[in-house]
Amino acid sequence: MTSEVLAFHAFEDLAKSIALRLVQRHEPFLAQPAPDGHGGTMIGFLRALGRKGITRQAATHMLRDDLDEAMVALRARIAAVGHERLGAARAAVLLHLALLPEIGAARVLSWESLWSALASERWNDAADALLLTEWPTVMTGTTQQRVRGVALQRVIRTGNQFTDADERRLGASGAPA
Repeated sequence: MTSEVLAFHAFEDLAKSIALRLVQRHEPFLAQPAPDGHGGTMIGFLRALGRKGITRQAATHMLRDDLDEAMVALRARIAAVGHERLGAARAAVLLHLALLPEIGAARVLSWESLWSALASERWNDAADALLLTEWPTVMTGTTQQRVRGVALQRVIRTGNQFTDADERRLGASGAPA
């Protein structure tokens, strides 16, 4: 393999690793099947599945598989933006959004103003474009969902991973402390 291909695979692995941590931090783990509010059933981390319960380890394995599928779906668009420019943390946010049952990879791919801002390295515009999609309707409700919204938008703006310290600063109310 060429050095470019190896670099892109390393980038993908890092983005999926960061997305795994984002999803595990901001999405509930469902050991048993639960309605997803959209006529389906969820289990594990953002996984539509049958009625058999699973362990956290199995859910993490399935999440890794789902992240692989999401990366395949987004790969061409990420490559067009330029993975070095985009950075693994921002790519992780896109992967996280692609896994949300209310959003999915097809919708993420359709957000032209977001992709245009990302391609131009206009990070604040990209974060704003994200707010103009249907995504904000998904993040309303619980404090956990609002923290997720702040976290993902901050990563798009800064390119930095959302840390435990960032989460603590938000406090219990979900508002900046």
